[in-house]
Amino acid sequence: RDVLLGRKREYIDLDFVLPHSAIKTARYIANLYHAGFVVLDSKRHIARIVFPHGTIDIANQEGNSIIQDLGRRDYTINAIAFHCQQQEIIDPFQGQEDINKGIMRMVSPKNLEDDPLRLLRGYRLACQLNFILDSATGATIKELALSLNKVAMERINTELGYLFTHENGSYWLRQIFEDGLLSIRHPHISHGKINYLTSIDNSARWFQKKWQKFDYLTPKDYYSAKLACFTHDNPINAERELIKLKYSRQDIKTVTTILKYTPTLLTKDF
Repeated sequence: RDVLLGRKREYIDLDFVLPHSAIKTARYIANLYHAGFVVLDSKRHIARIVFPHGTIDIANQEGNSIIQDLGRRDYTINAIAFHCQQQEIIDPFQGQEDINKGIMRMVSPKNLEDDPLRLLRGYRLACQLNFILDSATGATIKELALSLNKVAMERINTELGYLFTHENGSYWLRQIFEDGLLSIRHPHISHGKINYLTSIDNSARWFQKKWQKFDYLTPKDYYSAKLACFTHDNPINAERELIKLKYSRQDIKTVTTILKYTPTLLTKDF
């Protein structure tokens, strides 16, 4: 996908699918190059080789062919393979066409249902790639919204974290809210609070324009301010909420401090 999009990264992340012996092969390569080795999933036979500037994940193919394996992926743009020996692209679900159109389209509703985290991943990828969600895919995501309750809090935090710290993330967080996926775990969020995200972005841009010393500001620097919009207004209740959602101590401390002093700041005349 990234090669077709012309995206380049300093840190290389490659995924290989083998008919069999994935873990054995990965261990052999790691020993050969004195690299790190981790078994990610022993049941599904997935292992990772860790190099200083990249990782290689090797997995057994699911099903009797690479076509069946790709048929279990989340979105068509992620269901594209390259046959290293035959030097050809394998694209059974027209992922290249969707890449050219800038569309996030599911492979099948069942694939999203099998791992509900894929619901959020669709928004996150759309944000990162500047794509749009296919209408049928968006409708399916809304229908499956409640299945997010089955996903570990930490996994959801990671996906939302990408959006909190991306320059276009506020737009997609608002879309996730409108589609009913945020209220499931953030009961105190509202239209008013979700609109604060844009205000925070605008304030950061104002500071950057007004004072040169704020040029360094990036969405990562005001991540906690956005997270505070998702919680209860009372710092004590917000702390309980964030603990339940498995956020880090540092995140909790920063958010509760923001909530504690925001009412005072709002009454000040600057």
